[in-house]
Amino acid sequence: MSVILRPNALEEALDILARPMLVQITAGGPPPRLQSHALILDVSRVS
Repeated sequence: MSVILRPNALEEALDILARPMLVQITAGGPPPRLQSHALILDVSRVS
């Protein structure tokens, strides 16, 4: 799987990953702990 990096590719990826979590939170459901935890680890590793 090839990934073409664009200036806003990281923002798009975060938006795609974060959107289901935001939808679930605004819908009143429990946040997906494993996904958010993995996302936090990935972001901290990048920065």
